[in-house]
Amino acid sequence: MDNSSKEKVITEVLQKAYKEGGIVLKEKLRKLLVERKVPFIPVTNEIESLRPLGHGVFGIVELIRYEKKLYAHKRPRQNTSEQRSGILEEGIKLSDIAQHHPNIQRLNFINLRTFGLVIDYCSNGSLDGFVREKISNYTLVDVLNWGYQLADALSFLHSNKIIHRDVKMQNILLKDNYQTLVLTDYGTATQLGKSWMTDNVGTPSMYF
Repeated sequence: MDNSSKEKVITEVLQKAYKEGGIVLKEKLRKLLVERKVPFIPVTNEIESLRPLGHGVFGIVELIRYEKKLYAHKRPRQNTSEQRSGILEEGIKLSDIAQHHPNIQRLNFINLRTFGLVIDYCSNGSLDGFVREKISNYTLVDVLNWGYQLADALSFLHSNKIIHRDVKMQNILLKDNYQTLVLTDYGTATQLGKSWMTDNVGTPSMYF
């Protein structure tokens, strides 16, 4: 798709966002597509939905295939302005991270059909599921490896003035045969120094 075609698609989707969700929804989408230049998947492109991966209060995560590659797709549970705005706000927070870090969830595309986030797929599930289901034995070396990666991810976020505020095993994903840890779910994250960074958000007693 050439630049002229991209601009036309963006203009049309921003008009749609304003019509369906008002100025707030339009501005969040504009930040992602115009200011941050996050790649997008046009409404006309085919995405294969494979199976659900999880869900939260406002979002559903499903496994999809796009251009022969597997991704996780986080989309609103319902097509309300509030839920779509919340998902896009998380996308803005992810796009604030200046460079890719191997232990930080990566935003690959915005799905213009759902206003959802297309992010990396971690095939080994969550650390919580791994421990609860005792999928395989793990050693002290494994625990130290995960701990180091988590500390490195948090240090990277803090260096970018981002506070996660909901670090827990459900938000820690595993891949590469359980060797690589990925910190996910930035819905309650905020910038360091914001007046509301101590608000009661996330999971009680788990603020980092």
